[in-house]
Amino acid sequence: GEDEATIGSCTEDGESIRDSLVDGDVEDIVDAALDLQDEVAVMHLNVDLPEVDVAAVLKEAVCEVQAVSGQPLQLETAHAAALEAALRRYNGKAMVKCAAEDVEELLPIVKKYGAVVAVPAAAEAAVLAAAEKVGMQKKDFLFS
Repeated sequence: GEDEATIGSCTEDGESIRDSLVDGDVEDIVDAALDLQDEVAVMHLNVDLPEVDVAAVLKEAVCEVQAVSGQPLQLETAHAAALEAALRRYNGKAMVKCAAEDVEELLPIVKKYGAVVAVPAAAEAAVLAAAEKVGMQKKDFLFS
């Protein structure tokens, strides 16, 4: 199988999932997670869309997917409140994919919940500088 599969707003079947997310329904995400759970090592969950209540939908998606699958989730959002809501409900050690421009805002939340952060290797120096400010160490990051 593959290492990772994205579930949410930016997938091949994203149009039907997009419509569901706008309605606050995460059933399509749960179905996709069930379909993929034996094929991937990590499920990448991203529900960031302008017309979606990202905090409510991401939290619900995390709860519902974890209720039916033991696969680790990698959460991706640019919304601090959404990330905090999802991490508060996450069972286990979460992985958060973080764009370099969102690092300073999201790192305090990531640290609070003990998650590991996946960021582009090109941003390593800037990310580690921001990490030092909140007391995180290089071992808390995956650079790819």
